[in-house]
Amino acid sequence: MPKAPAGTVHIECFRDRLRLRFTYNSKQHTLALKLADTPVNRKVAEGIASEISRDLLLKTFDPSKLIHYRGDVDTKPDTNQNKISIADMFDLFTAHRSKNNDPLTSQKYTATLRYLKEFICHNGMDTECLANKHVELLGSICSEQFAEWVRQKSGDRVFKERIGLLSACWEWGKTKHWVESNPWLPIYQSIKISPKQKPRPFTSAEVKQIIEAFKNDPHYKHYSDYVTFAFGTGMRTGEVNGLLWKHISPDCRTIWVGESLGRGKIRKSAKNNKDRTVRLSPNMQRILIEKGLSNPDPESFVFTTRQGNPIDDHNFCQRAWKTILKRLAISYRKFYYTRSTYISHALTAGVSPLELSEQTGHDLRTMLRNYAACIKKTEIPEYF
Repeated sequence: MPKAPAGTVHIECFRDRLRLRFTYNSKQHTLALKLADTPVNRKVAEGIASEISRDLLLKTFDPSKLIHYRGDVDTKPDTNQNKISIADMFDLFTAHRSKNNDPLTSQKYTATLRYLKEFICHNGMDTECLANKHVELLGSICSEQFAEWVRQKSGDRVFKERIGLLSACWEWGKTKHWVESNPWLPIYQSIKISPKQKPRPFTSAEVKQIIEAFKNDPHYKHYSDYVTFAFGTGMRTGEVNGLLWKHISPDCRTIWVGESLGRGKIRKSAKNNKDRTVRLSPNMQRILIEKGLSNPDPESFVFTTRQGNPIDDHNFCQRAWKTILKRLAISYRKFYYTRSTYISHALTAGVSPLELSEQTGHDLRTMLRNYAACIKKTEIPEYF
């Protein structure tokens, strides 16, 4: 383990109480703070640790006066356990969930906290930034004011997302005994999302136009195989971006899909932690064979930027995808719609829904609900 930098003071929990540990003149020192391990008391500990660290660096630290750093903190009753602000609890909730969040999801937490810090709650004579309010003092008036403010600033889906995160935070806070009730839950349950028509899949003619445009464009022809492969397999964008050569069978007839590449180049398991084997058409097989003629490193990405880096789908869409669609006068749809295009065309061609769901990793019931109109119809007998 590397040596800690000079002046480093560690905060520890020992027997449910906080203490500080640091090194002075090559000797370990500890200072028991006699405080319970709560978020507010952690902040108190951070302040004392910062003071000791400063004296260590300035070489003014006096070990004989160590107890004075603690002041009278040990004589104070531990009444602050529940005195945690909304911002503090949401920060802790975010940290609790951060292990499973990708950068895109983390942005939603950051945006929600920013809203809490921007909103000023008016409750009678009380005017206060909502983020600074103690969690146990949040009532229905302020929560409803905040919800209405967020509704006016955002669309229905973002509104429900923000309130949903706050409701989840309060449910988590109840397990920590910081709050007794959840004022956000009834608001969240009352939110109704208006149905929104989904963009239609690309037509076969549009697919051909898009692929040809990429092949012939001097700036973006490097991505023609990437676009063709997405249209030709129905894989999720993150799955295509995260495809490594080791995932491909020697004859390039099948690929293993069990990983995905998210925003920020974060590798994670495939959706719902379910892997699958995808069988490729001869055309898709040919693309991989030609790309693999140079015997690439098994750990390298199949599809990359011109510089050999992993593809960032947001950057690709902003630069290449939007440019090509605009040039072709094709109505804009996200690159992810290569997936729905593949599914709808396959069902229209008569591919079994069960077979297709196994191929694409799509839930069968969801597929039937969303793409029932694409299933090839047969004549109904007269006697039916």
